[in-house]
Amino acid sequence: MAQVTHIFTKDVLPRWRGRSVHDITRRQVLDLLDSVAVDRPIQANRVRTILHKFFGWLIARDIFKAL
Repeated sequence: MAQVTHIFTKDVLPRWRGRSVHDITRRQVLDLLDSVAVDRPIQANRVRTILHKFFGWLIARDIFKAL
């Protein structure tokens, strides 16, 4: 759980803070991952895993629609 909090605090929220999940596009997810991967490729893979689980959780609960 600490790793998830760290990833959201350091990598995700600085770019997406204040935005609804409904406003985040696939392109923006890819841009986030690409920007992390420039100098931290392993961290980009971790961010991808966390976001995959997060958006999967949102979809499973009918909060977010899969495209």
